[in-house]
Amino acid sequence: PPPKPVIQLKGVAMKSATQIDMPGAIDFQTGSAKILMNDSSKKVLGQITTILKDNPSITSLSIEGNTDNAGENKGFDNTKLSQERAQSVVDYIVKQGVDKSRLAAVGNGSKNPLAPNDTPDHMAVNRRVEFHVRGYNGQPVASDASSAPAAAASPAPAAAPASSSAKTPPKKP
Repeated sequence: PPPKPVIQLKGVAMKSATQIDMPGAIDFQTGSAKILMNDSSKKVLGQITTILKDNPSITSLSIEGNTDNAGENKGFDNTKLSQERAQSVVDYIVKQGVDKSRLAAVGNGSKNPLAPNDTPDHMAVNRRVEFHVRGYNGQPVASDASSAPAAAASPAPAAAPASSSAKTPPKKP
């Protein structure tokens, strides 16, 4: 298979192979997809908008909402809430002039916790929006191991000519 694209973005720290490291968090009203336009939210939204405008090489960005598990034992749908929150972020970025075809809203609900949902502080850590590069210069980017099926969605090309592997330098141990 061809080498995976290496994501190199102007003025951007990466948290992982695909996740953009953001300064702070986007805050929402409790149980709602309404963005609280406080300093933290404004900083993150402004920065991600600038990153997208400065880096047209990001051809697909997944905006992923994550929640704690509050209310699920009473039937509350955190996956729906996280999807609506991610969509609120997409809508904001589009209003700033970024082409919506580059953006995808994903609602993960409480299925990707960073900490156990056992204390208010841990639950706060799990309520977050992540930004993952899924397309770079028009090429699909394999998802991080922690994320689900996006890697399976980008089929590998059929068998490459045997000679192409001879040109690949060996990996250093």
